Amino acid sequence: PLIANNDLEKQLIADTICIADPYWLFIGRNNNPHGMKGREEHTDSIDHNGGTYHYQVAGSKIWTIRPTEELREMCDEIDIALKGSYVITVEEGDIFVMNTRLWWHQTEIPGTTTTFPCDDNGDSDSKSRGVMMESSSNGCTSSNLSISYARDIYLDGTKPTVGRMHMSTLSGSWATAFIPKGTLFLTEADPPIGRTFNEMEANCELVVGEEKCELVVIRDIKEGEFYVMLESDDTAT
Repeated sequence: PLIANNDLEKQLIADTICIADPYWLFIGRNNNPHGMKGREEHTDSIDHNGGTYHYQVAGSKIWTIRPTEELREMCDEIDIALKGSYVITVEEGDIFVMNTRLWWHQTEIPGTTTTFPCDDNGDSDSKSRGVMMESSSNGCTSSNLSISYARDIYLDGTKPTVGRMHMSTLSGSWATAFIPKGTLFLTEADPPIGRTFNEMEANCELVVGEEKCELVVIRDIKEGEFYVMLESDDTAT
C-alpha cells in the first residue's frame, strides 16, 4: 500500500498518481458448476503510462494472464524473470492493478456447487458474499454473482484528458506477435478489423486488386495491438 508519513509524501503521491473518472463496469452471474469464461484472451488499447485498476465489488473472479513479448523484453533488461502465465483469484474487496496492454488476459467467474440448508421461503442461514441462493429440494444452491469495475490509473504524473476514454476493449483482429512495417496479408474485401477516423491511429491499409485483396502494414505493430485502418480507406489498385 502507498503510505504517506508527512505532507510532502502525500503531495508526491498526489502529483504522481492520477485516476481517471470513467468507470468500466463488469457484471456476470454463473449458475453452473463449472467456470464461465469471459471474452477470449486479449490485450486492451491503452495509450498512457500506467494501466487499469480493477475493484471486485462482489463475488470473485479468476484472472489468467501471461506477458507479451514487449513486457518480457522490458523485464529482461532489468533482470526480472517472468513465468509463462499466472492465475490470480480476486475476491470481494480486492483491488487488482495491471497494464492490460502488456499482459494477455482472460477472466472467468468460478462455478459454485455448494449447497446450504434453507427454510420454506428459500432463505439460507449461510450468507456468502457475492453469492445468490436458489431453492431446491435439497437446499439452497449457490450461484456466483460477480460485480467489478475498472478505472484508468496514471503512474507518471500525467493527467487524463477530460471527457476522453484512454482505455478501450476493441473488437476485431489483433497481432499475436510483432508485425513489422511493410508486411502483406491476403485478406477479404471487408476484413474483420477495426476502423478509425484518426489517421494517427491507423496501422494498416487495404489494397484491393482485381483478383486479390491485401492488407498492408504501414507501421510496426506490437504484439497484442489491434489491426486498425482508416474508415475512409477505399484504396484500389
